[in-house]
Amino acid sequence: MHVSIRHYKYDPAIADDVVSMSATQLIPKLMQIPGFREHYAVDTGNGEGFTITVCEDEAALEQAAQIAQEFMQHTVLPKHGHTNPQSLAHHRGQVKAHTRK
Repeated sequence: MHVSIRHYKYDPAIADDVVSMSATQLIPKLMQIPGFREHYAVDTGNGEGFTITVCEDEAALEQAAQIAQEFMQHTVLPKHGHTNPQSLAHHRGQVKAHTRK
């Protein structure tokens, strides 16, 4: 399994709209990727949040990252201003330990 975590800063007023656009426009595209497993969007409540994307392999994660980047550039940023949300950090790697109840 491979995971991508992206940290964002944004105007809290746009959070619900971005999540809604993600649910209708981004998630359906991600679900079509062979090897895609999960995607989470977390709002920390202070104008920052992060996304977590989980895929079976690096190729699927790369494809998901490309789709997410296009979604941000062509859907979110034009609607909410080209600096909102702002990407603060991006981390990705292979899962070395995992548990589930």
